[in-house]
Amino acid sequence: MKKHFKYLIIIVLTVGMVASCTSKKATVTAAASDEIADKYWKLVELNGLSISAEIAQTPYIMFNQSTGTVSSTGGCNQTMGNYTLDKAAKRVKITALVTTQKACMSENVDEQLSKVLQSVDNYSISADGKTLLLNRLRMAPLAVFELGELK
Repeated sequence: MKKHFKYLIIIVLTVGMVASCTSKKATVTAAASDEIADKYWKLVELNGLSISAEIAQTPYIMFNQSTGTVSSTGGCNQTMGNYTLDKAAKRVKITALVTTQKACMSENVDEQLSKVLQSVDNYSISADGKTLLLNRLRMAPLAVFELGELK
């Protein structure tokens, strides 16, 4: 009887370990294809308009996963704040935004980008993971970003 009980415990533990390994792999795969944090996203469209090449500093956004903060620029001033993500529902909430107040002489979209960031409530990512859309409700995207390289 003890021998059968020992085998039963070994079988149960083995099945449990295999099941937990399988579920972790699925979670990692889903998160990797849906990840927006810790990447440099270059702004290419804002409120339906293409971003001008005349802007001196490339407008961008970055979500820092370890600190839960977001940073961006519209070409001159820096904007920082906090964010929360619900990956399953594709929801994003950006709060407590503060912006530097430089005297900007060059073209920029600082004010428009800041307003958009305060109003977005969801996001989507292209199938190839290279385009990020920030949206409000079910309207057209308010901001479109492409995956870029930090300079």
